[in-house]
Amino acid sequence: MQIVQNFRGREMAHRNKGFERMDQVTERLSEISKVETPPRMAGRRMTMILVPDKAKIEQYKKQATLEADSTKNEEAPPPEPPVEEAQATQPEATGSEEQA
Repeated sequence: MQIVQNFRGREMAHRNKGFERMDQVTERLSEISKVETPPRMAGRRMTMILVPDKAKIEQYKKQATLEADSTKNEEAPPPEPPVEEAQATQPEATGSEEQA
């Protein structure tokens, strides 16, 4: 994925803020991506290219499923005690009985 930041007017005097912002993006996406092309200026544009890191993504997915399973087990209500069979069993009424 390509990250682009455009500078306008006086913003060109504060390019360091742009580099800081790109570093923040890199840090936030570090769990699933890696930097292919570091931030660089091209005229009034700063660009950076990030690519998915398959190993990190798989590890992230496994961790997420483990966390989901553990929370699911914690939130599950306790099983109900077994219910004994009804004392009197009555035949079920069906619509095919003959009418008198």
